[in-house]
Amino acid sequence: MHNFKIALYLKQNRLKMKTVLSIAAVALFTFAFTSCKKDYTCTCTKTEAGTSKTTVYEKQMRNQTKPNAKATCQAFEDMLNVSHDGVAKCTY
Repeated sequence: MHNFKIALYLKQNRLKMKTVLSIAAVALFTFAFTSCKKDYTCTCTKTEAGTSKTTVYEKQMRNQTKPNAKATCQAFEDMLNVSHDGVAKCTY
């Protein structure tokens, strides 16, 4: 009878441990694959070709991940450099 109680106790603890480990694994997985999204502002300064005239452009980016905001800002800079004479430099 005593051996049965020990075996039952160990089995219950093993079940509790598996439950705790399963919950911890799910929490870690969720945390690891959840991206932090926030608002960014892409600010571009464009200098007109042959002059010292500068123009500042801003593009609001809402609910973006950092890599996505960087790519969007780079695309905006590329668009400004292609569509107008001069040089644009953007930061986010």
